[in-house]
Parts: sequence; C-alpha cells; structure tokens
Amino acid sequence: MPEYRKVEHTLTIPKNTGVTGFMRTVESLIKLPRVQAIHIEASGKVTWSRYVADAEEEELPGIDFSDLQPWAVIRNKEVVELPVHTSNAALILGMMLDRATSEGLKPVAFVSGANSVFREWFADTTGYQLGSASVMGFPLYGDRHVTDTALLLCAAYTSEAPLAEMQKAYKIEMDYVAVPGTFVEVFGNE
Repeated sequence: MPEYRKVEHTLTIPKNTGVTGFMRTVESLIKLPRVQAIHIEASGKVTWSRYVADAEEEELPGIDFSDLQPWAVIRNKEVVELPVHTSNAALILGMMLDRATSEGLKPVAFVSGANSVFREWFADTTGYQLGSASVMGFPLYGDRHVTDTALLLCAAYTSEAPLAEMQKAYKIEMDYVAVPGTFVEVFGNE
C-alpha cells in the first residue's frame, strides 16, 4: 500500500493577466490528482496542497500565461495610431479616452513599456505628479515588448471586460526623452 505525504506549493500569477490568469491557474490545479485545498489571494498568490505517493514524481502544473500578457493580446487586435497635436499629457489622455468612447467602446487599461517614461512625461507636461498606480482610474500595465515611449489605451465592449477581451487599442508616442543628471563627482588621487 503506498504511503502519501502532503505537499504544498505557491505560484504567483502575473499581474497583468487578470481574471483569465486566475481561472487558467485554478483549472490547471484542479486537474492534478488528490488536491486538498486551493487558496487564492488578491495579490495574485495561489497556494495549493495535495497528497503525493512516496514513489510518485512531484507534478507541478506548467501554466503558460504568455498569451495573456498585454502585448500578446494587443498584437492580435486593431491598433489605431492617434496624431498628437499638443504636448500636454492630460489633454492627450482625454483625447484617447474620447476616441474610444466615441467609437462605442469602453476603456479598460493603458499599456506601455516595462520601463515606461509615462510618469515622467505626465509630470513634465502637466506639472502634476500622479499619486496612484492607476491612470485616470484604469490600470497601467508594463510589457517588455512595448517601447517605453509608446502608450496604448485598450478598449472593449464593456468596462468590466478583462484586458484579454479588448477589441481595439489607441496608440500615441510620448514625446519624452529621459535626460541623465548633470551632476558629476570627481575623485582625485591623494
């Protein structure tokens, strides 16, 4: 008769995969044999425990989130490049939001590069430093496949839709070049 031991594992779901990422994770975990508990935290941590026979190889689920990352979703949808006629970030964001809603879509998220210049661009052009992680009430996702000077507004049929269900993206290029500091300290030989 086999001896069983209880094992526990934790996985962190990538932040920008939304509800679809959580559902994919839970679906993969319930397919494992002898799962006893699944604990989901709002932060994206999922912990599960199950019994494994001593002779059995430990089986970890190979969950692929790559198709849920922002750029993977965006590249398969229509992307409209918007002309920018002002340098004021607040006006540009308003224009992007207006364009989406005038076409019958609801904004769901902004996407920029992993090292986006968005916050600096916004502060420099408006004189206002954003205090929250979101932008105008929408999440700002970073993706390494998007250039750091690009900003995309993703829109869907409903405002409750996850990013994975977006229908169209509106893109602008932020006219911002990060300038390195000019302070130099020189050390001499004594």
